[in-house]
Amino acid sequence: MTQLRQRWPGLGALPEDFAGFFAHNAGVVKAREGLQACKRLSIEQGADLRYGQVVKAVDTERGTVTLQDGKVLKAKHIVVCCGAFTDQFYSKGTFEM
Repeated sequence: MTQLRQRWPGLGALPEDFAGFFAHNAGVVKAREGLQACKRLSIEQGADLRYGQVVKAVDTERGTVTLQDGKVLKAKHIVVCCGAFTDQFYSKGTFEM
């Protein structure tokens, strides 16, 4: 970890017993830029992005999503991004992982 801290001082806050490695042929994933690109490309291809919505049910047979307020959305393809709530969403039995 000492060599990593020398290369990247920002790692100094990590506990001393953490381990890490550096791979010369590895790359860096820029999550923010990647997500922004996905969002832009999705919108360009006709996606209807909804934020802050609570999903009550997903019917994969009918291609519908029922929101908590009762509104039903229908689409050929549905992507539900639950973020920090992923475990709760899957524990409802809506999908299998």
